[in-house]
Amino acid sequence: MRMDSVDLCPVTTLLTRGGIFYGVPGSDKASALIAAVDRMRLPENVSRDRVIEEILRREEIASTGIGDGIALPHPQSTATLQMPESILTLSFLEQPVDFDAPDELPVRTLFVILSRDPGHHLRLLAHLSRILQNAETRDALSRQLPAAEILAAFGRVETSLHVQPAPLGHM
Repeated sequence: MRMDSVDLCPVTTLLTRGGIFYGVPGSDKASALIAAVDRMRLPENVSRDRVIEEILRREEIASTGIGDGIALPHPQSTATLQMPESILTLSFLEQPVDFDAPDELPVRTLFVILSRDPGHHLRLLAHLSRILQNAETRDALSRQLPAAEILAAFGRVETSLHVQPAPLGHM
């Protein structure tokens, strides 16, 4: 399967599906991840315990902290979860937690990513990373704006990323 053949659902749709949560407890990486997954809107056939196990296993391999107080926890393999559709959840932690991020800053913001297949997973990670490079989305996250304002900021940035001129010869 070619990577560009995988449909990519807008991040705003995925966040609406997965939810945005504030004041998520946790005194360390594991307890914060468990609390974040506990709040996720999972399909009935997906085991919450299995999701937690897979995410914690991935964190043992390498931190998903990306810097600036943000982490993108996700399972190493999406196949074991058998997700019918991808879900993205945003959790703002009650207190900063050490995630062994490259910049050594504690994490306050978690985007838990559960993808339906490996191709979608890689494209979603790349797309979300591009959106998070934008100053407007970083500001919305650092200020923990209300969910509607975060979705609006992400929507504006996502739209601007998709507005590209058609390549010559492909009209």
